[in-house]
Amino acid sequence: MPERILGLDIGGGSVKAVLLSRGFRGGYRVLGFLRIDIAAAGDLTKALSQLFTDQAFRDALCVTALPTGALSFREIRLPFHDDRKIR
Repeated sequence: MPERILGLDIGGGSVKAVLLSRGFRGGYRVLGFLRIDIAAAGDLTKALSQLFTDQAFRDALCVTALPTGALSFREIRLPFHDDRKIR
């Protein structure tokens, strides 16, 4: 069975989704796409709920993108460099 992949972009104003199918030979095919305005839906939770009411967008491997303002990063330095000590 071909693998189904849901690309989900959660932006500041909208949620964008694209559903891809990856075939046995490595090619991709767009099965569907959707853009939902967050303000029109009410809020982010309602926009995501609206997206997943469409059965086509369920049961797929999900890859997502988030706005950088919603994330935090921390770089740490360890006193050793050997990968075996990190694990």
